[in-house]
Amino acid sequence: MTHILLPVPRKISAKVNCPSPKPNLYQIKNKALVSKIKASPNLKQSILKAVNKIGGFKKIIKKGDRVLIKPNFNTLDPPPASSDLKFILAVAELIYQAGASQITIGERSGYWLNTTQELKKAGYLQAFQKAHLPFIDFDKSDWYLFNLNSKIMRNAAFSSEILKHDKIIYLPCLKTHFQARFTLSLKLTVGFMHPRDRKYNLHLRNLEEKVAEINKVVYPDLIIMDGRKCFITEGPFNGELRKPNLILASGNRLALDVVALKTLLSYPAKNLLIYKNPFQYPQIKHAAQLGLGPQSEKEIGVVT
Repeated sequence: MTHILLPVPRKISAKVNCPSPKPNLYQIKNKALVSKIKASPNLKQSILKAVNKIGGFKKIIKKGDRVLIKPNFNTLDPPPASSDLKFILAVAELIYQAGASQITIGERSGYWLNTTQELKKAGYLQAFQKAHLPFIDFDKSDWYLFNLNSKIMRNAAFSSEILKHDKIIYLPCLKTHFQARFTLSLKLTVGFMHPRDRKYNLHLRNLEEKVAEINKVVYPDLIIMDGRKCFITEGPFNGELRKPNLILASGNRLALDVVALKTLLSYPAKNLLIYKNPFQYPQIKHAAQLGLGPQSEKEIGVVT
C-alpha cells in the first residue's frame, strides 16, 4: 500500500445543501424492485439480464447522457474486496449501448492511499485508458461542504463530481465489514468523501448511522452489485470467502442492501450479523428513518 499524508486543511470550494432526492424509476405498485440472478459464464449477458429484470438500462439512460460509474476501490485487494475490472468494463459497454455519450469512472480509495497510484499499480488505470473510459481521482476534484442538517453528522465534504453528471451508477461488492457489520451499496457513498472527513468525522463514533446519513448527499440512478463472491467474516479487505454467484440490480440502495444482507445472513457469518431482520441493523434502520427507501420488506419486490 502507498501511504500518503492527509490533505490539510480541507479546501472547500463551496458550501451547499443536500440535493433533492431522485425518484426510483425501478418500481412497480410502490414496491422497489431488486433483481437477484445467478451469473452465467457470459458476464455481460448476466449483467444485462439482471438490469432487464427490473426494467432495463434505457429506463434511466437517455441519448447523450454523461454517466459516472462509482466502483469500490477502497483498496485494490482482489474481489470482493474491490470491484472486478471485467465487471466494470462490461457495465460500461452496456451503458454506451443504451445511448450514453460519455462514461467516467470516479473514486477515492481509503484515506491512507493514493488512488491514482494504486490503480496504476494494479493495471486498472491502463485498462480504463484502453477502453476510452476517463478516470477521476476525487482528490483532484473540488470539495463541497454539504449541510447534512443532523445531530449525528452536521456536515461533511464530498467531491463536487456528485453534481456534474446526468446519471450515477453504483457498482458495490458483497461483503462484511469489521466496523460497520457490512459494506454494500449504502457504504459505497463513503468513496465520495474527503479523506479527513472519512477518518475524523465518519469513523469516530456512530459509524453505521453516519453511513446512512451521507446517502442524503448523492442519489444513484441504478445500483448493480457483483455478488459472485462475498466475504462472510472480517472485511472489507479480506475475510472468509464464499461464492453466491449472484448479480443484483435495483434503483434503490436501501432495497438492494436488504436483499444483499439476507444473502450474507444465509451463511454462518460472525461479524456482528446478529439480527435476522435486516431492518434491525443501524445502517438499514436509520436509512429507512431518513426516507431513503422502503420501510419494510413488504415494500420490496424481489425478481429472480
